[in-house]
Amino acid sequence: MSIKDDLMNALKENEESRFNDRDSRPMVEVWPDDEFALWVSRHTDGVRHIICNTPEFMDTPFCGVGYH
Repeated sequence: MSIKDDLMNALKENEESRFNDRDSRPMVEVWPDDEFALWVSRHTDGVRHIICNTPEFMDTPFCGVGYH
């Protein structure tokens, strides 16, 4: 048997349990309250914050808020 065949057989063997596990898990990312601020700070671009707070660029599509 080849590696591909071994992998496909292993995936087929536990396919039903993987689908059941998938259906029982929430479909959203959940973070505890104390870690949420840390997550936001790691995923926020500081340069974008400065640019989007200027009157010239506040309503541009780059900033994502405002009227276009």
